[in-house]
Amino acid sequence: MSSPPLPAEPVRGERTAEIVARLLSQAILDGDLAPGTRLREETLASVYGVSRTPIREALILLGSSGLIGLAPNRGATVLRLTVDDIAEIYNLRGLLESEAVSLATQRATPELIGLLNRSCDRLAELHGAAAGEQLRADMHFHYGIAEASGSPRLYALIRQVSAIPEGYRSSIPYSSQDLTEAERQHRAIAGALRNGRCQEAAGLMRSHVGWAGQLAVRSLGDRLGAGLAWPDQPERPDQQARPGRSERSERPDQHVPPGRSEPPDQHVPPGQPERSERPDQHVPPGRSEPPDQHVPPDQPERSERPDQHVPPGRSEPPDQHVPPGRPERPDQRRAREMT
Repeated sequence: MSSPPLPAEPVRGERTAEIVARLLSQAILDGDLAPGTRLREETLASVYGVSRTPIREALILLGSSGLIGLAPNRGATVLRLTVDDIAEIYNLRGLLESEAVSLATQRATPELIGLLNRSCDRLAELHGAAAGEQLRADMHFHYGIAEASGSPRLYALIRQVSAIPEGYRSSIPYSSQDLTEAERQHRAIAGALRNGRCQEAAGLMRSHVGWAGQLAVRSLGDRLGAGLAWPDQPERPDQQARPGRSERSERPDQHVPPGRSEPPDQHVPPGQPERSERPDQHVPPGRSEPPDQHVPPDQPERSERPDQHVPPGRSEPPDQHVPPGRPERPDQRRAREMT
């Protein structure tokens, strides 16, 4: 593995570990370090001319960003990055940086305004310049705002998720048209910050990082393979009709297997006409009446309540039986029996 020495002019506020992380990101995104490559601390320390401590910190940084995998007793391994990963990273970065600019707007100082203006002026001078120079001017703007947020944790998170974007930007310069657009968006953000408009500044920053993400997806798509479209994506594959099958609207419990014309719970046996029936009125094959309404042969149908059911061979309910030749009401019979 070969690598250029550490740059003499780091990106704003970079520590040695962050410089190493950026250079490793660039090597991975350029294809110099293929997926599956083992990254050994001793080798990297020799290549970059630093001790193993910043190398270890750089690997942890890249591991948290998803560019490499860290496993106990196995060290670091380059992971396969996809377009989906790039899109997710820029989305997270947009969320974090929009919050940072909102906080910085509430704490804006003349020094911060001057820093942002000088950064925009420098960006305007870099048409046709090397990618590294453009990157330094661009990140000077973004990291200046993150620092001014007053939240060290937020600043650290922004640096962390920016490791992969910095690696990509280190090797792919902006076109003149894209650089002009980046400068315009930077000046709009700086203007909203200068005028104390927190919500506007946050919205502009979110839109700007989203725009930069679109450029990254287009630039890295061929290298990383097909993945998520940003952000206007076509219909998901699981929402498309399968070949050879017409679209229909049906509930899962009404699915009809091939070769059947009725749902399983409405199957009609051969030779029996279809009928509408409730589950408690299901009629088994060969019977024409539900079991609870069966009428014995030679006995006419009658309407009766369950408590008045008449067993076969009897014509009166048990509690209303009248002995032959003795017509009397039940209450008269009870009075007689009590005497």
